[in-house]
Amino acid sequence: MSATLMLKENYGMKQATSIFALCSALLLIGSYSTLMDMFTIWMNSDTYNHCFLIFPISAYLIYSERESLVGIPVGLDLRGGLLFIAAAFIWLCANLVDVKLFEQGALVLMIQSLVIACFGMQLSRKIWFPLFFLFFAVPFGSELVPALRDITAVFSVEMLKLTGIPVFLDSRYISIPTGNFFVAEACSGINYLIASFTLGVLYAYYQYQSVYRRALFVVLSLIVPVIANGIRAYGIIMIAHLSDHKYATGVDHIIYGWIWFGVVLFLLFAIGRTFAEKPNKDSDDGEQSETTSLSAGKGSSSFVIGTVVIGFLIVAAVVPIHSKMNAPLVDVNWEQLNQEGWQPQTSLLKGKYTGARKEISFGKSIEYKPWAIDVYQYAGLNQAEIFSSINSEFDKEEWRELERRSSPYGVWTRVQNNREQTVWLLTVQYLRGKQVVGRLNAMTTDLYQQLTATENNSFVVVIAVENSELSQVEDKAYRVLKQFEKDIL
Repeated sequence: MSATLMLKENYGMKQATSIFALCSALLLIGSYSTLMDMFTIWMNSDTYNHCFLIFPISAYLIYSERESLVGIPVGLDLRGGLLFIAAAFIWLCANLVDVKLFEQGALVLMIQSLVIACFGMQLSRKIWFPLFFLFFAVPFGSELVPALRDITAVFSVEMLKLTGIPVFLDSRYISIPTGNFFVAEACSGINYLIASFTLGVLYAYYQYQSVYRRALFVVLSLIVPVIANGIRAYGIIMIAHLSDHKYATGVDHIIYGWIWFGVVLFLLFAIGRTFAEKPNKDSDDGEQSETTSLSAGKGSSSFVIGTVVIGFLIVAAVVPIHSKMNAPLVDVNWEQLNQEGWQPQTSLLKGKYTGARKEISFGKSIEYKPWAIDVYQYAGLNQAEIFSSINSEFDKEEWRELERRSSPYGVWTRVQNNREQTVWLLTVQYLRGKQVVGRLNAMTTDLYQQLTATENNSFVVVIAVENSELSQVEDKAYRVLKQFEKDIL
């Protein structure tokens, strides 16, 4: 069997490494599009930012086993070649039908098969876990998002009921007396679940020898983050409720979530320590020596796992949050509006759009009627705050709504200098370049999860005209809007 499957035995670690490096380079060049697809997902999705760490972690785990690999025969192995052919066939089929999950998984399997082919099965068995761990570099789990959102919504509502707060649930929309909340993709907890599962598998392998204990901890790493995310969503709603929506929105929403996730990981590992395996006191000297070595290994692995946890939190939370908090504002040529006769002015409406990075107002007389435009510009993570239920086109203490006609129209009035002033308005959002007519909140749209890309900006545009009827100004308002789009957007 050995003579048949091992094509060349004991030809040296340096030779094996050189052959593996060459074959890997050729593989990555040939599958460049798949590699770039993975890289793009890692870069742009908060759920998979941690995938950048998978290959370095696996490399370190193999390096940490270097002493135990000394003396193991190294040679080309036919079994690795056959596995590579099978993986390449899967990759080709998945590429043809554009099934990214299988395509990317097959790429990782080809890398693993190259290790077997170049270094031999005996050495590969010694490092089977670091090789298996490479599968966590494949972005998976997005199919669970709808179910997780439903679980989070139901859990939050039940907790609110226990608290005594009146609540109404419609699909994933939660209404309480002080505002409305939408359980979007970012609230599903999929990022916490995937990160917890990845760390749970790593922790279970290095902390336990028993298969049952390993399986138990992996199951806990799946259950605990789901429950914790429900508690987190409930806490976010309660903080917003008690603070009149001053806290736990936008960036706060995400930061609180990752702080909570760090606490949950600590508790998860603390639970894991309660059923850690203990050395056998009745073992002989040889077994005691092995146990001592194992304990030392566990101490080392604890340090590694602690470092990995910190790395996960930094890569998966701090880096994207920082980039999105500092997302650049798109340069807008406001001077073009001046050339069209619009002049900067103090906002007539004095609206409030929380989280807007820039607010600017213009006024112009059109056919002897005063018109006003208020523009609120958002970038990065702040775009999510467009959906805040406390947003308003007007200062509600100064203005009152006479009627809200079919969206996006409204009529507001106020008394100023003993004169009643009535304003007709049109509200339009430009969400990452897509026009959405009508004021949005968490109860009317499912676009929330699309609004955190750093390369895009969103705008809220409110057009108002005084003392006019809808039929008289509707067409003109849309012409003003189209001109605004042409000049500015």
